[in-house]
Amino acid sequence: MKRGITPIIAVILLIVMTVGIAAFVFIWMQNFVSNLQQTTQQQLETLQRPQFDITYATVKDSSIIFILTNTGTVPIDTTQMTAIVEEYSKVTGLRNRTLTMGNLNCSQSILQARQQTNCTISDLNDLNTTNYYYVLILSYQGVTASYRIS
Repeated sequence: MKRGITPIIAVILLIVMTVGIAAFVFIWMQNFVSNLQQTTQQQLETLQRPQFDITYATVKDSSIIFILTNTGTVPIDTTQMTAIVEEYSKVTGLRNRTLTMGNLNCSQSILQARQQTNCTISDLNDLNTTNYYYVLILSYQGVTASYRIS
């Protein structure tokens, strides 16, 4: 009797171990694929988010002239950008005022990936680079870039 039961128990143990290992591998693969999908989705969202930078800016008369660079992979509509110019004291470093938005004008209204365009913010009154420095802040679809103009 004992000889007949031992092979049956061995076969049952092998089947249980096989099912256990298969279940472990299945759960592990599910988690692996899920994490891979999340990572891919996050990378896709990052690639589709606009990215831009102000590579140069200067004050000239009552205007700020700057170069805008699309550093991302999606086009940017420069007509939809908002700009804020803040004035800071060179002596104290404290913000003196936020200038009223002037007219933002770029030489290209649609800035393709990896392109640059010249832009101007005109009709800004009382710009004084002797006593103040300015911070230009551009916003587009929740993304911002800033540049300090001394």
